[in-house]
Amino acid sequence: MQTGKKLALVSIFLLVLGFLVSNIIQMPVTNKLGSHNSTLPRSSDQYHDDLNSVFTKKLTDYETFAYFPQIYEPSLQATYYALYVYNAIGELTQVNGEEIKNYIMSCYDSVSGLFYDEYAYRYLDLDPSQGYYPYTSLLQVNCYAIQSLALLSRLNLIENQSFINFIWSCYNPVSDGFIGQPYDLSLDAIFRLATMDNIYYAVITLDTLMESWDEYTTEKNKIIQFINNLQISLNTDWKYGGFYNDEDSSFDSIKPTREPSLLSAYYSIKTLEVFEMEETINVNSFHQFLEEHYKDDTYFEMSYPEHNITNIVATALGLELSNIMGFSEINESNVVNFILNNRNSQGTWDSSTTVDMHELMDTFQIIRSLVNSGAISNLTSLDKFEIVSTLNTYKQYKGFSLVSKEYTSLYLLNTIISSFQMFDMISDLEIQDIYDHIEACFRYFSYPEDWYAFLPYINADLLKPEFRSYPIEYNNRGYHNYITRIDYLCSFKTMYFALDSMEKMFKLDDFKDMAVLNNLINDIIQSQFLNDSFPNVYGAFVPMRGYTFFSNESQAQKIFFEYSYYATRSLELLATQLELGNLTDIPFDKDALYTYIDNNIIENSMNLYFNSWYTNDIAIRFQNTYYMVYVLKAMDRYDLDNDKIKNFIISNLDYTNIKNIYYAFKLSNFLDLNIPFNLPSSVNIVEQIFSELHKEYYLTTAKDNIEQEIVMWISEMLKDNFFQYNSGDTVKSSNINVDPAIPLALVFIIVPGAVIFVSTKQLNGKKRRLHTSKNTDKNTKF
Repeated sequence: MQTGKKLALVSIFLLVLGFLVSNIIQMPVTNKLGSHNSTLPRSSDQYHDDLNSVFTKKLTDYETFAYFPQIYEPSLQATYYALYVYNAIGELTQVNGEEIKNYIMSCYDSVSGLFYDEYAYRYLDLDPSQGYYPYTSLLQVNCYAIQSLALLSRLNLIENQSFINFIWSCYNPVSDGFIGQPYDLSLDAIFRLATMDNIYYAVITLDTLMESWDEYTTEKNKIIQFINNLQISLNTDWKYGGFYNDEDSSFDSIKPTREPSLLSAYYSIKTLEVFEMEETINVNSFHQFLEEHYKDDTYFEMSYPEHNITNIVATALGLELSNIMGFSEINESNVVNFILNNRNSQGTWDSSTTVDMHELMDTFQIIRSLVNSGAISNLTSLDKFEIVSTLNTYKQYKGFSLVSKEYTSLYLLNTIISSFQMFDMISDLEIQDIYDHIEACFRYFSYPEDWYAFLPYINADLLKPEFRSYPIEYNNRGYHNYITRIDYLCSFKTMYFALDSMEKMFKLDDFKDMAVLNNLINDIIQSQFLNDSFPNVYGAFVPMRGYTFFSNESQAQKIFFEYSYYATRSLELLATQLELGNLTDIPFDKDALYTYIDNNIIENSMNLYFNSWYTNDIAIRFQNTYYMVYVLKAMDRYDLDNDKIKNFIISNLDYTNIKNIYYAFKLSNFLDLNIPFNLPSSVNIVEQIFSELHKEYYLTTAKDNIEQEIVMWISEMLKDNFFQYNSGDTVKSSNINVDPAIPLALVFIIVPGAVIFVSTKQLNGKKRRLHTSKNTDKNTKF
């Protein structure tokens, strides 16, 4: 009887405990990233777990690499460079050929029958009056794609004759060389200019595709003569015997390298080599050119005066050119040793011994010349292993990028810092180390007068911080008919990311001790464009103080509202730090800025938004409309019709584009518009755009492009309870900030074979691991 009572009591206890455990498990769970709503469908938990995994990976990456890997735009140019290097060192099997093939073919446009990547579109957007970017013409991009397919033994995927026809369509019948796109008399003179880099890639690609040159003997002879005409025959200075890259001596078509250079000579000699006609040049004068650039019996300089800024690459080129043209005045052993002994700590190469920066172009050009000179055999198995390992830092989610992942942008740093701050996790970051990186980006300029800026990425060399390959993330001058990127190397956007990051890490006081913040305020104020001869941009801000030293026409071409937004945000932050009041207390021309905004508002009987003149992209219009609202409110000048803004948002919501939803959410909150978002659709896109492999988010459900800023958007939306039901299947965004603090509790859960003890206090710790009586679950949870 006693035993029966005991069993009954145990049974009752287990039933009660089971009931409690069951209810505990079904209760909404709150942790560092906010709260789950029990009324959400089960799948809605996934976005929360995905975000947890993003945060985990960020910390793991920093612990592993000492930096946050930056995703750079993959390109056909960089992908060809990488494939060439892999193949040259006998490691092409290390590449996922199917994946790379798919990336290359994803750039193929079946309508035009050509390959386009973002760099090709940027080339088509070029405004010659604003500048020129080499190496990425439409012709060269297609040559890179074809050469890559050849390396992968997949030329069967394209129609050879159609590409042969395309390349010949880029032939200039007037000057007898290749230009960067199909020749047309209506093209700007710069685009009709044949250049040796275009000629070189056209010739080697035609040589790959064609069985012989017999049908093009006339054109071949004219190309040979064109190259000979580029050789400098006037024996007066260091240029003698060298080659220009084009016929216009006032235009540097392979900048930043000054012409003539070993690189322009390389394109010329190597093109002639295809025709076995390299000795048609003036060999003696070219030897003199090589001798002029050969230094200390050890290395070459690229041009004059170069101050060794590309001397490792130049030495490789000089070695190969000396072999081709029989220049015997070099100590080949010294030259080869100079190249091999100046590999960087990662096993590849910087462009020089004086500039501590590297890009894929450097290693490609050096490896190419080592192969062609027969010196590649000097690389050991360990050397090759290191090169392969370093190439992984250029591998992106599709192809390869021109810039290594280690050059973390201030944009990404701010994204991570802001996201971690939202959930009181700043202490999990290596604050001092990150601050040191940001501080190192601060730069003082003394020409033509004093001004200050932040370089946009860490690990830059202040001596020469720009990359030779002009990555698209920091170089976007042009018409913007094809691409929406508007970023420049230095800007108020970068300044804001730096200042805001330091402020959120409680390190702005440290920076204040190092820099005079009043100078930054002065720089911003002086960057307001106040020439009323340009009414469309009067009152806005140029991207950075340095641009104010350009002509008014040049300044006007660089004005986008985004920079006015970040200029005012920076002013606000600086004013707060220096206790100067708010934006209305800062002495810039607010009437002029208001006029600029007013002149760019699109308003009709139903809608109102800011006119993003360079694109019709609705997400960017939402973004700029938010910027407009923010700036007007900060200046205490807001007087717009909220209902029209609301109508514009509602009629243009796109649940396949997270940027569209995020800025709609921002506007709804900021103006208290109560936009009736569709919650299931919002949750669905967040789950669909997540990449489990990369722990990042795609911009749209098409999954074409990953944007690392999205983690901050989703963090903010989650923090604001955006993903919670209020009624039915819609949700109204609110300004409620959920307290992320986790109450101290200890939960006992009975499972077969083990009792799991989950302490919510442990979840607040840095390791955040679930501990069991048997083992440790290493899946980090926040």
